[in-house]
Amino acid sequence: MGKVARRKLRFVAVVLIGISILIAQPSMALAARKPKPTSTPSPTPVYQTTATPQASQTPGVTPTAESIPTPLITPTPENTALPTNTPSYKVIGYLAGWSSWSAATVKYSQMTHINYAFANCVNSKVTLGSSSDTLKFAELNKMKQANPSLKTLISVGGWTWSAGFHDAALTDASRTVFADSTVSFIKSYGFDGIDIDWEYPGQPGAGNPYGPEDKHNFTLLLQKVREKLDAAGAADGKDYLLTIAGGAGSSYAQNTELGLIAGTLDYINVMTYDFSGSWTSTTAHHTNLYKSSVSSNWGISADTAINMYIQNGVPVNKLVMGIAFYGYGFSGVSSSTNNGLGQTYSGSVATYTYNQLAGSYISKNGYVRYWDDSAKAPYLYNSTQRVCITYEDTQSIGYKSSYVKLKSLAGAMFWEYSQDTSTTLLNKLYTDLR
Repeated sequence: MGKVARRKLRFVAVVLIGISILIAQPSMALAARKPKPTSTPSPTPVYQTTATPQASQTPGVTPTAESIPTPLITPTPENTALPTNTPSYKVIGYLAGWSSWSAATVKYSQMTHINYAFANCVNSKVTLGSSSDTLKFAELNKMKQANPSLKTLISVGGWTWSAGFHDAALTDASRTVFADSTVSFIKSYGFDGIDIDWEYPGQPGAGNPYGPEDKHNFTLLLQKVREKLDAAGAADGKDYLLTIAGGAGSSYAQNTELGLIAGTLDYINVMTYDFSGSWTSTTAHHTNLYKSSVSSNWGISADTAINMYIQNGVPVNKLVMGIAFYGYGFSGVSSSTNNGLGQTYSGSVATYTYNQLAGSYISKNGYVRYWDDSAKAPYLYNSTQRVCITYEDTQSIGYKSSYVKLKSLAGAMFWEYSQDTSTTLLNKLYTDLR
């Protein structure tokens, strides 16, 4: 039996299982949170290095203070020597087209897959985000020549470029146009598949067209792309990949058919970050593994997100956990209770790359590192400047890597490579999942 035939049989079986799960499972409550930007910054992000106070922030209710975490020493960065062994689990890195990198500077041997961010969706077709993208595509192909086991995918959409998905998914004709353009794009530029980052079906995202029809149309769009990819693969002897970047909140499960699309996809990159930010009224972790006993954060965590997908019929071996190579800093924190965590704030929220954090903030310049053991997450607090920063480090990545193994997940992915040019975080992830 051919590869395409086997995939179709597997898809039929998963559809039947998915339908039974959807019928049996009650609807999930919509997450009580404000609309917010999630996994992917704009194609031209501006990272602030200082947090400027603003008067427009409305304070929320201060949570009841619990035990205060004690400072820990920041872990020492691992050996940065270039390893040669391929990880046993998927280690997927997003590389942004607007960042500065090349085959000579990227530690691609520590990744199994690279997702290039982003291509756009215009008039139902996958299109270049920038004319300079082709230069970066050439660098990706150099990486694959040096490491034939490396897979590259074109990631389409993101927070800024998801406006075209609603129309692309709307009719069979538009879905066919999108799927055909996908095949043409990946074959023209040497990619091994496509990663669809629609933020979000059935939701406005960054002011995008949307509607309730997105829920099923998203399923149909993915099925059409899979059909075209399989036909192309049968013709040229390749197995093209189809993945998505999926939201971590319950609203994502409510507006998609996770149990049905699982059989169509090779895996799902779950965006288990951006749980807090300028859209939240209190300081909180933005990429915690478990729920925090110190800050409520709607009760969301990487663990609750992964379990949401499992409960909606997605096999564990198709789930990839997200890791953040950046953090958020809340200014004008109202109280030093719990070292600034779980408190209201009156200022702005700044974005910091791990490069910036390691260089100027972690245990430096009045910023003390604390560890929330309930959430398995670090944070910084400067009591003089009243700034609280939530971020990811090697210790929290260690717990997440163990979770990936414990749950038998497919692996982990991270946003975004250039935010940690020291590769401290990638080294840890690679070492743990090797």
